[in-house]
Parts: sequence; structure tokens; C-alpha cells
Amino acid sequence: MNGTLKGAEALTDFNEFMWYGNVTIGTPPVTYTMDFDTGSSNVFLPGPTCGGFCAGHKAFNPNASSTAEKLGHSVYNLTYGSGWAFGEFYTDAISVAGYTAKNQSILVAQEYGKGFSINTTASDGLIGLGYPKLAVNGSNPMFVNMIEQHAVPEPVFSFKLADNGSELLLGGKNPKLYKGPITYTPVVNQSYWVIDVQSVSANETQVLGNLSAIVDSGTSLITGDSKSIATLYETLNGTVFPGQQGFYTLPCDSLPSITFKIAHKSFAYSPDDYNLGPLNDTSNECLSAISANDGVQGRWILGDIFMRNYYTIFDMGRNRVGFADLA
Repeated sequence: MNGTLKGAEALTDFNEFMWYGNVTIGTPPVTYTMDFDTGSSNVFLPGPTCGGFCAGHKAFNPNASSTAEKLGHSVYNLTYGSGWAFGEFYTDAISVAGYTAKNQSILVAQEYGKGFSINTTASDGLIGLGYPKLAVNGSNPMFVNMIEQHAVPEPVFSFKLADNGSELLLGGKNPKLYKGPITYTPVVNQSYWVIDVQSVSANETQVLGNLSAIVDSGTSLITGDSKSIATLYETLNGTVFPGQQGFYTLPCDSLPSITFKIAHKSFAYSPDDYNLGPLNDTSNECLSAISANDGVQGRWILGDIFMRNYYTIFDMGRNRVGFADLA
């Protein structure tokens, strides 16, 4: 456990595109690395028979744990923006930074999709921190189990995602990691962590209004529905990037600041925050990390690029998300 605060798990930054931490599973406990994803609600790990894209990840063997139990005989496919995992559900104990969820449903994968190969996903598996409605097999997400089993002091967890000092805190918020007031906004749909965004502005001129957005630690970038994104880049003289669907480029010498208004507070992003760099050494076109994605019912996704600038608090007890300046 990192530091003195119970529930605090230090997170490792993988290429500034994902952050992962350690958990222990089973009896005797075995340590695994897991991606903590607020955009889903299941837990998965490679099983002992998982080959192919599971190579390089540590496998969970239910037969080696005295507390593991099989949940029926059905097979399930969990699909994500970046990949998929296929297998059977078991239950076992999962511990994170001193807190344990007993009888936690875990998909033990027989196969991983390419997106979860060791080259693109550093963690062994994933823990979903969304609401129960998103769980594929109708079982409780890990943090909901911790709440119901009275394992955590508060139904709150918080993230700092940064180049260093990154942390997930279960059971509250870490006052050492943020400063000033917390801006809270209600969760408007308890499946994903969905909030209202009042407007998106470029160089302080409003371009879009009244959006719905998912705050998602499991998505690297910021994405929006293709119509809104097209409107944004039309205003900014952006160009469709042919190399990858949904992406746009902007002139490197005139990148705007982008501001999201949430709960009447402005959250500003400088070009350094969303500029993925020039297309090549001689190009004046820079690739933007704000891209189009219609895969989540027209909602925007405020991923890691958004969360990196703020301490982010997920309050399941009061169904709200909070943002505060990093200390």
C-alpha cells in the first residue's frame, strides 16, 4: 500500500494513455495489475487456458484459490472501446489498498481481443467502477460490493491521474492531492457516470451547448458525437485526419484553448493538454486528442486527458461527480 492513507493505491502511468494499480485476488492472495475503469462495471482477468493476446499477462487460476467459486456454466463476451474478453464468471475476494470485496464476480477469460494484448494494455485485467446497470451478468461491481459489505468508510472514490503521484483512493478523497473548492455536478444517468456539460468553447467563444458526457477513466481521449465534433472543427478550421476514423488535425501555430463549462464553472484546456503532436517533422498540422465517437448513445466521453487536469471525485452515495484543482 502506498503512503499512510488506507484505500490509497498508487497508479502507474503507461504511455500517458492508461493508469493501473495492484490488487490481490483469491486465497492465498495473488497480486495482479488492473486498469480501474469508470466506464464499465465488470471485472476480468486472463484464465489459465487463455493464450493468444493474453500472452504476457498474469493468469488467474480459480483452482488455485480456496475461495473461488464458479458461477454457472454460461460464457460471456465483455466488449470495450479498445477490445474484448470472453470467458466464464467466478466469484472470489478482491483486495485493493486494504479494502476487500468478498464474493466478487470475475470474468475468467478464455480469450482476449487484440486491444488487450500486452503491447497496448499493460495491466493484466480490468476493474469496472461504473454503476450496476452496466454489469453484464447482473452482479455488483466491485466498489458497490465494498459499499454493501461496509468495507469502505464512504461510498466515494477519487482519482489523481498525472505524470507522477497518480492515485486511486477508495472510500473517500485525499485532501493532500487537491486545493480549493470542489465543483460537484449530479450524475444524470446511473449506468455510466453521466453528467451535463453546459457548453464547449474555443478561445472563449461558445461553439456547442447542452451536451451529455461520461466521465471515464478507462478512455484515453476526449470524444464526442460526430455531428458535434464536425461543428467544433468547422469553427476551428480543422481537417479530417484520413489516418484514423474520427480524428482531426488543426494548424499547429493556431491551436485554440478549449473550455468545458460544467456546473457553471469553466474547465479550460490549453493546446498542450490535447495536442498529440505534428503529423511529421515538416508538417504544420497537429493531431488533436478530441475525436468523434458515436458508440455511446450520442454522449461525449471526458477521458484521461480531461481528468489529468483535475482531482476527480466519484460519489456513489450522492450520485455526483466532483472536480477540484490539483494541489
